[in-house]
Amino acid sequence: MRFKKLKLYTNKLESELEFYSKTLGFEVLKQTANHFSVKIGWSELVFEKTEREYKYHYCFLIPSNKLNEALKWMEKRTEIVNIKMAEKLKTLNLGMLTHFTFMMQVET
Repeated sequence: MRFKKLKLYTNKLESELEFYSKTLGFEVLKQTANHFSVKIGWSELVFEKTEREYKYHYCFLIPSNKLNEALKWMEKRTEIVNIKMAEKLKTLNLGMLTHFTFMMQVET
């Protein structure tokens, strides 16, 4: 399944904007005082400002033959947390796709 547009709610809009646009370098499609959207692959990810704290877990699927390239790309932008001492990343092989998860911790 491919999502064309996904809206997420956040009480840390400015931090989310900085992470996705500056740290990861995704293109900002739209931006107002209350929301922004970025282009990620074929999807538009929209963040809307709210007072309530929401927690989400989502991932990006990467073709298995591109995992090393994606890991190098991510290492240039943010710290990769070791899952085990001998591994940088644990993968779930889904045929042609690999599950690549990252989490963002925002300081309050």
